[in-house]
Amino acid sequence: MSVRIPTRNGPSQGSDADLKVIFWNAGGLSNSKFLELKRSVLEKNVDIYVIVEAGAATDTPHLYSTVGYSTHVLKRSRQVASGIIIGIKTPLVCKTKIFHEMQDRGKLEMFQVEVWRNSKHVTLFLLYNPPDNIPALELVEQQIQPSTIIIGDFNSPSTRCGYSRTTNVGKHLEDFLYSNYLDVVNTPPTFLSFIGSQSRPDLVVTHPDITGKTSVTLPDDAAGCGHRALLVTCKLAKDKKAQNRAPRWNFKKADWKKYRECTDEVLTQLTLQEPEEAAKK
Repeated sequence: MSVRIPTRNGPSQGSDADLKVIFWNAGGLSNSKFLELKRSVLEKNVDIYVIVEAGAATDTPHLYSTVGYSTHVLKRSRQVASGIIIGIKTPLVCKTKIFHEMQDRGKLEMFQVEVWRNSKHVTLFLLYNPPDNIPALELVEQQIQPSTIIIGDFNSPSTRCGYSRTTNVGKHLEDFLYSNYLDVVNTPPTFLSFIGSQSRPDLVVTHPDITGKTSVTLPDDAAGCGHRALLVTCKLAKDKKAQNRAPRWNFKKADWKKYRECTDEVLTQLTLQEPEEAAKK
Protein backbone atom coordinates (compact mmCIF):
# COMPACT_ATOMS: atom_id res chain seq x y z
CA MET A 1 0.00 0.00 0.00
CA SER A 2 1.19 3.49 -0.72
CA VAL A 3 -0.10 6.94 0.19
CA ARG A 4 1.03 10.11 -1.49
CA ILE A 5 0.55 13.73 -0.45
CA PRO A 6 0.93 16.31 -3.25
CA THR A 7 3.75 18.83 -3.29
CA ARG A 8 3.08 22.50 -3.91
CA ASN A 9 5.27 22.70 -7.00
CA GLY A 10 4.30 19.52 -8.87
CA PRO A 11 3.24 19.42 -12.51
CA SER A 12 -0.21 20.59 -13.49
CA GLN A 13 -3.08 18.21 -12.84
CA GLY A 14 -5.20 19.57 -15.69
CA SER A 15 -8.84 20.38 -15.09
CA ASP A 16 -9.81 20.32 -11.44
CA ALA A 17 -13.25 19.17 -12.55
CA ASP A 18 -12.14 15.91 -14.22
CA LEU A 19 -10.49 12.67 -13.21
CA LYS A 20 -9.13 10.95 -16.33
CA VAL A 21 -8.19 7.27 -16.43
CA ILE A 22 -6.90 5.29 -19.42
CA PHE A 23 -7.37 1.52 -19.20
CA TRP A 24 -5.80 -0.80 -21.75
CA ASN A 25 -5.24 -4.52 -22.22
CA ALA A 26 -1.84 -4.59 -23.90
CA GLY A 27 -1.86 -8.30 -24.70
CA GLY A 28 1.81 -8.36 -23.71
CA LEU A 29 3.47 -4.98 -23.34
CA SER A 30 6.33 -4.03 -25.63
CA ASN A 31 8.36 -0.83 -25.82
CA SER A 32 6.62 0.29 -29.02
CA LYS A 33 3.17 -0.31 -27.52
CA PHE A 34 4.09 1.60 -24.39
CA LEU A 35 5.40 4.59 -26.35
CA GLU A 36 2.11 4.72 -28.26
CA LEU A 37 0.10 4.64 -25.04
CA LYS A 38 2.36 7.18 -23.34
CA ARG A 39 1.79 9.63 -26.16
CA SER A 40 -1.96 9.35 -25.65
CA VAL A 41 -1.57 9.72 -21.87
CA LEU A 42 0.39 12.96 -22.21
CA GLU A 43 -1.75 14.42 -25.00
CA LYS A 44 -4.97 13.87 -23.07
CA ASN A 45 -3.49 14.91 -19.71
CA VAL A 46 -4.50 11.63 -18.09
CA ASP A 47 -4.31 11.26 -14.31
CA ILE A 48 -4.04 7.46 -14.13
CA TYR A 49 -3.13 4.89 -16.77
CA VAL A 50 -3.71 1.17 -16.30
CA ILE A 51 -2.09 -1.58 -18.39
CA VAL A 52 -3.30 -5.16 -17.88
CA GLU A 53 -1.79 -8.28 -19.43
CA ALA A 54 1.50 -6.41 -19.18
CA GLY A 55 3.37 -9.73 -19.01
CA ALA A 56 7.18 -9.65 -18.81
CA ALA A 57 7.15 -5.85 -18.61
CA THR A 58 6.20 -6.17 -14.93
CA ASP A 59 9.66 -7.64 -14.28
CA THR A 60 11.31 -4.40 -15.44
CA PRO A 61 8.79 -1.65 -14.60
CA HIS A 62 11.49 1.04 -14.65
CA LEU A 63 11.61 0.62 -18.43
CA TYR A 64 7.89 1.40 -18.64
CA SER A 65 7.61 4.52 -16.54
CA THR A 66 6.55 8.07 -17.41
CA VAL A 67 8.05 11.30 -16.09
CA GLY A 68 5.60 12.93 -13.69
CA TYR A 69 3.91 9.62 -12.83
CA SER A 70 4.61 7.11 -10.08
CA THR A 71 4.60 3.45 -11.13
CA HIS A 72 2.74 0.68 -9.29
CA VAL A 73 3.10 -2.96 -10.33
CA LEU A 74 1.31 -6.24 -9.78
CA LYS A 75 3.88 -8.72 -11.07
CA ARG A 76 2.89 -11.42 -13.53
CA SER A 77 2.13 -14.90 -12.27
CA ARG A 78 3.01 -18.18 -13.92
CA GLN A 79 0.25 -17.46 -16.43
CA VAL A 80 1.67 -15.54 -19.39
CA ALA A 81 -1.34 -13.23 -19.76
CA SER A 82 -1.08 -11.50 -16.42
CA GLY A 83 0.53 -8.58 -14.62
CA ILE A 84 -0.65 -4.99 -14.18
CA ILE A 85 1.24 -1.70 -14.46
CA ILE A 86 -0.36 1.51 -13.19
CA GLY A 87 0.96 5.05 -13.56
CA ILE A 88 -0.43 7.80 -11.32
CA LYS A 89 0.26 11.50 -11.77
CA THR A 90 2.48 12.53 -8.87
CA PRO A 91 0.47 15.50 -7.56
CA LEU A 92 -2.68 13.38 -7.27
CA VAL A 93 -3.72 12.55 -3.70
CA CYS A 94 -4.32 8.82 -3.65
CA LYS A 95 -3.90 5.52 -1.86
CA THR A 96 -3.17 2.30 -3.77
CA LYS A 97 -3.09 -1.36 -2.87
CA ILE A 98 -3.09 -4.73 -4.59
CA PHE A 99 -6.59 -6.03 -3.92
CA HIS A 100 -6.26 -9.53 -5.39
CA GLU A 101 -3.49 -11.49 -7.10
CA MET A 102 -3.75 -14.33 -9.59
CA GLN A 103 -3.85 -17.69 -7.83
CA ASP A 104 -4.55 -21.30 -8.80
CA ARG A 105 -8.14 -21.08 -7.54
CA GLY A 106 -8.81 -17.47 -8.35
CA LYS A 107 -7.19 -15.93 -11.39
CA LEU A 108 -8.61 -12.44 -10.92
CA GLU A 109 -6.07 -9.59 -10.71
CA MET A 110 -7.18 -6.33 -9.15
CA PHE A 111 -5.85 -3.01 -7.85
CA GLN A 112 -7.75 -0.63 -5.60
CA VAL A 113 -6.96 3.07 -5.98
CA GLU A 114 -8.62 5.68 -3.80
CA VAL A 115 -8.45 9.24 -5.14
CA TRP A 116 -9.18 12.58 -3.48
CA ARG A 117 -9.73 15.66 -5.64
CA ASN A 118 -11.85 18.80 -5.33
CA SER A 119 -12.98 17.63 -1.89
CA LYS A 120 -14.38 14.50 -3.58
CA HIS A 121 -13.42 10.87 -2.92
CA VAL A 122 -13.49 8.26 -5.69
CA THR A 123 -12.73 4.56 -5.27
CA LEU A 124 -11.40 2.79 -8.37
CA PHE A 125 -11.16 -0.98 -8.79
CA LEU A 126 -8.93 -1.84 -11.75
CA LEU A 127 -8.98 -5.48 -12.82
CA TYR A 128 -8.14 -8.19 -15.29
CA ASN A 129 -10.08 -11.45 -15.41
CA PRO A 130 -8.81 -14.14 -17.83
CA PRO A 131 -11.27 -15.95 -20.13
CA ASP A 132 -13.51 -18.67 -18.66
CA ASN A 133 -12.64 -17.66 -15.10
CA ILE A 134 -15.47 -16.80 -12.70
CA PRO A 135 -14.13 -13.66 -10.98
CA ALA A 136 -14.35 -13.30 -7.21
CA LEU A 137 -16.36 -10.08 -7.47
CA GLU A 138 -17.88 -10.72 -4.06
CA LEU A 139 -14.61 -9.41 -2.63
CA VAL A 140 -15.60 -5.96 -3.84
CA GLU A 141 -19.17 -5.94 -2.51
CA GLN A 142 -18.33 -4.69 0.98
CA GLN A 143 -16.19 -1.91 -0.51
CA ILE A 144 -18.80 -0.43 -2.86
CA GLN A 145 -19.61 3.21 -2.17
CA PRO A 146 -21.59 5.90 -4.06
CA SER A 147 -18.29 7.01 -5.62
CA THR A 148 -17.16 3.56 -6.83
CA ILE A 149 -15.98 2.94 -10.40
CA ILE A 150 -14.86 -0.53 -11.56
CA ILE A 151 -12.82 -0.62 -14.77
CA GLY A 152 -11.55 -3.84 -16.21
CA ASP A 153 -11.28 -6.58 -18.79
CA PHE A 154 -13.97 -8.82 -17.34
CA ASN A 155 -14.06 -11.43 -20.14
CA SER A 156 -17.64 -12.12 -19.05
CA PRO A 157 -19.89 -12.60 -22.11
CA SER A 158 -23.38 -11.32 -21.30
CA THR A 159 -26.31 -10.05 -23.36
CA ARG A 160 -26.38 -7.05 -21.04
CA CYS A 161 -22.91 -6.17 -22.33
CA GLY A 162 -23.75 -6.62 -26.00
CA TYR A 163 -22.91 -10.30 -26.49
CA SER A 164 -25.26 -12.65 -28.34
CA ARG A 165 -25.42 -15.01 -25.37
CA THR A 166 -24.67 -15.16 -21.66
CA THR A 167 -22.11 -17.67 -20.37
CA ASN A 168 -21.77 -18.90 -16.80
CA VAL A 169 -19.10 -16.26 -16.26
CA GLY A 170 -21.40 -13.62 -17.72
CA LYS A 171 -24.25 -14.79 -15.48
CA HIS A 172 -21.98 -14.33 -12.48
CA LEU A 173 -21.27 -10.75 -13.59
CA GLU A 174 -24.98 -10.05 -14.16
CA ASP A 175 -25.84 -11.31 -10.67
CA PHE A 176 -23.14 -9.05 -9.23
CA LEU A 177 -24.49 -6.02 -11.09
CA TYR A 178 -28.12 -6.64 -10.15
CA SER A 179 -27.50 -7.47 -6.49
CA ASN A 180 -25.44 -4.30 -6.00
CA TYR A 181 -27.58 -2.02 -8.22
CA LEU A 182 -24.62 -1.12 -10.43
CA ASP A 183 -24.63 0.35 -13.94
CA VAL A 184 -22.56 -0.51 -17.00
CA VAL A 185 -21.53 2.63 -18.88
CA ASN A 186 -22.29 2.30 -22.59
CA THR A 187 -19.25 2.02 -24.86
CA PRO A 188 -18.65 0.85 -28.43
CA PRO A 189 -17.03 -2.60 -28.86
CA THR A 190 -13.56 -2.60 -27.33
CA PHE A 191 -12.07 -5.72 -28.93
CA LEU A 192 -11.61 -6.66 -32.58
CA SER A 193 -10.73 -10.30 -33.24
CA PHE A 194 -8.58 -11.57 -36.12
CA ILE A 195 -11.71 -12.75 -37.95
CA GLY A 196 -13.33 -9.33 -37.69
CA SER A 197 -15.86 -9.95 -34.90
CA GLN A 198 -16.27 -7.28 -32.22
CA SER A 199 -17.06 -7.60 -28.51
CA ARG A 200 -16.98 -5.69 -25.22
CA PRO A 201 -14.82 -7.56 -22.70
CA ASP A 202 -13.61 -4.22 -21.30
CA LEU A 203 -16.25 -2.57 -19.13
CA VAL A 204 -16.78 0.44 -16.91
CA VAL A 205 -19.12 -0.31 -14.00
CA THR A 206 -20.37 2.51 -11.80
CA HIS A 207 -22.51 3.18 -8.76
CA PRO A 208 -25.72 4.97 -9.88
CA ASP A 209 -24.72 8.08 -7.93
CA ILE A 210 -21.69 8.59 -10.17
CA THR A 211 -22.94 7.13 -13.47
CA GLY A 212 -24.18 10.49 -14.76
CA LYS A 213 -20.78 12.04 -14.08
CA THR A 214 -18.85 9.30 -15.89
CA SER A 215 -18.20 9.03 -19.62
CA VAL A 216 -16.14 6.65 -21.76
CA THR A 217 -14.46 7.25 -25.10
CA LEU A 218 -12.12 5.07 -27.15
CA PRO A 219 -8.89 6.84 -28.16
CA ASP A 220 -6.88 5.65 -31.14
CA ASP A 221 -5.97 1.98 -30.91
CA ALA A 222 -2.56 1.68 -29.25
CA ALA A 223 -0.05 -0.16 -31.45
CA GLY A 224 -2.81 -1.97 -33.38
CA CYS A 225 -3.65 -4.37 -30.56
CA GLY A 226 -6.97 -6.25 -30.55
CA HIS A 227 -8.05 -4.36 -27.44
CA ARG A 228 -8.76 -0.65 -27.67
CA ALA A 229 -7.91 1.65 -24.81
CA LEU A 230 -10.72 3.16 -22.74
CA LEU A 231 -10.55 6.79 -21.66
CA VAL A 232 -12.78 7.15 -18.61
CA THR A 233 -13.61 10.69 -17.51
CA CYS A 234 -15.31 11.42 -14.21
CA LYS A 235 -16.56 14.94 -13.50
CA LEU A 236 -15.57 16.04 -10.02
CA ALA A 237 -16.57 19.70 -10.13
CA LYS A 238 -17.46 21.25 -6.81
CA ASP A 239 -21.17 21.49 -6.18
CA LYS A 240 -22.39 24.90 -7.31
CA LYS A 241 -25.71 24.69 -5.51
CA ALA A 242 -25.70 26.43 -2.18
CA GLN A 243 -26.54 24.18 0.71
CA ASN A 244 -29.95 24.66 2.30
CA ARG A 245 -29.32 26.48 5.53
CA ALA A 246 -31.61 27.73 8.26
CA PRO A 247 -32.68 31.35 7.48
CA ARG A 248 -31.10 34.13 9.52
CA TRP A 249 -32.05 37.78 9.99
CA ASN A 250 -30.05 40.80 11.05
CA PHE A 251 -32.32 42.30 13.73
CA LYS A 252 -30.09 45.36 14.02
CA LYS A 253 -31.38 46.49 10.63
CA ALA A 254 -35.06 46.08 11.54
CA ASP A 255 -37.39 49.11 11.54
CA TRP A 256 -38.64 48.71 15.11
CA LYS A 257 -40.75 51.87 14.98
CA LYS A 258 -42.65 50.51 11.98
CA TYR A 259 -42.89 47.13 13.71
CA ARG A 260 -44.55 48.69 16.78
CA GLU A 261 -47.01 50.64 14.65
CA CYS A 262 -48.04 47.56 12.70
CA THR A 263 -48.41 45.32 15.72
CA ASP A 264 -50.40 47.95 17.62
CA GLU A 265 -52.78 48.33 14.69
CA VAL A 266 -53.31 44.60 14.33
CA LEU A 267 -53.75 43.97 18.03
CA THR A 268 -56.35 46.73 18.48
CA GLN A 269 -58.48 45.12 15.77
CA LEU A 270 -58.61 41.78 17.56
CA THR A 271 -61.89 40.94 19.32
CA LEU A 272 -62.88 37.92 21.35
CA GLN A 273 -65.53 36.10 19.35
CA GLU A 274 -67.01 32.67 19.23
CA PRO A 275 -65.29 30.54 16.54
CA GLU A 276 -68.55 30.15 14.57
CA GLU A 277 -69.10 33.93 14.47
CA ALA A 278 -65.50 34.66 13.43
CA ALA A 279 -65.72 32.09 10.65
CA LYS A 280 -68.66 33.93 9.03
CA LYS A 281 -66.60 37.06 8.47
